[in-house]
Amino acid sequence: MPAAVLIVASTRVHKDAQEILRIQDTVSALFSEGYAVDLLVPRLSPLLSAALDPAARIFTVPNFPLCGNPPPRASIRRFLTAILMALRGIALTARNDYTVLHGVNDGSIIARTIGNLTITSMPCIAEFHSPFAENRHRHGLRTAIARALENRTFRRAAAIVLPDS
Repeated sequence: MPAAVLIVASTRVHKDAQEILRIQDTVSALFSEGYAVDLLVPRLSPLLSAALDPAARIFTVPNFPLCGNPPPRASIRRFLTAILMALRGIALTARNDYTVLHGVNDGSIIARTIGNLTITSMPCIAEFHSPFAENRHRHGLRTAIARALENRTFRRAAAIVLPDS
């Protein structure tokens, strides 16, 4: 059985075309290197399912009431969606033997949480294209908590992928 990677998308992947394209490129590169790829998303979008290789397994989380479309800033809805994704990710890691966890945007925080709460030790790759530390996000307690979690993920990640300016 080939080595497997779990990619955890952000809580807003269904609205972010750039993130979908980045995930598509990452999945294609991993397949070309011989890895099996599982993708954990909050919900499936037509663009994401059309863009991915059919060999990638896609896992979603159940819809939580009032969490339909989380805002771009840190919010309670994004937090609840992240908790559901982390629980699903822990269940996936218990059933599958992943060699690497790869998180995209706030999915990096979720991937790091999954890595912390599982028995086996897996390296976590953090890929940030729109971090909460950007100036366009509101200031406040929720954003401060999100930034602290993001900074912790940066410090503990095995590798960090950032956009090239």
